[in-house]
Amino acid sequence: MLFLSLSTANSLIYIECSQPDFTMMTPYESNINYLFNTLLDSASISNFNKSIICYPESSQSDAVYGLFQCRNDLSSSNCKDCVANSLSQLKTTCPTSTSGKIQLDGCFVKYNITSFFGVVDNMEVSKRCGPSVYNSDVLSRIDDALVLLTSANGQYFRGGGFGSVQGVAQCVQDLTINECEDCLLEAYRRLRSECETSSSADMYLGNCYIRYADQDNHDDNNTCDCNDDDNHRSKRKKKNRMPPSRINIKTFEEPESPEKPIKVTTKDPSPPSTPSPPAGHYCNVVGGCTCPIPPPFTQAFYGQRNEIYGIPWLR
Repeated sequence: MLFLSLSTANSLIYIECSQPDFTMMTPYESNINYLFNTLLDSASISNFNKSIICYPESSQSDAVYGLFQCRNDLSSSNCKDCVANSLSQLKTTCPTSTSGKIQLDGCFVKYNITSFFGVVDNMEVSKRCGPSVYNSDVLSRIDDALVLLTSANGQYFRGGGFGSVQGVAQCVQDLTINECEDCLLEAYRRLRSECETSSSADMYLGNCYIRYADQDNHDDNNTCDCNDDDNHRSKRKKKNRMPPSRINIKTFEEPESPEKPIKVTTKDPSPPSTPSPPAGHYCNVVGGCTCPIPPPFTQAFYGQRNEIYGIPWLR
């Protein structure tokens, strides 16, 4: 599998900023700041989360939607570091954008003024095709590895390969698992069409990505950047040669995103055994900002609320 070090996890794949811009010192800016803090806090205990933030004095039109997702093989500390790096770059590159998104090697962060949760986006965002290889055995191993990565196994994150060919694939978890598999199949189709004989390639769509590399032929110095925009990537060290034996795909259990919306209630959401903290400025419910949620203090607090509501509430 394509393992990540902390340095490669923070390598930039792409970043996009939207128009129009928002006005500084307004409720929308306050909501974005709260959202970024919320995403960063939750990255220390989860590899994925999403939230809607609305400051009490602002209107629903000022609400901001956001999510982050880390590779499932990143540790909690490395996930939080990757998200922190992403948010820092978004603040620098998109300081007044009403929406933006960034993909690093190890994580993905997106925010928008309108809800995008669960919206299928299979458009191509970024691709990289490595040098061509004309060895039929290598091409066969690439096909076998890609079939493994796109098989219907019920996982949002997959990693593994055949012999020297290793790969990784992942979907954003606000998709259903069927939508995830459709996205990966589309990424596979584009890889085989646009990087047909490449010994390594990356294909990033709006909701998913697939990456693979033949470790015997992989050389970042010869990688073709096939994007029209200016993307950047740090060089990764070549891995040691893998044995020619078949390697089984590794899968990781991940919780599915909740499909049912949260019901807004005036009842105090804190568990009876947990003292109610002061109400915060956070809203995790689609359709309004009249539900201040008390901030959690510990991972146990998250767990208790998960049992009550069936979903991961955020600060």
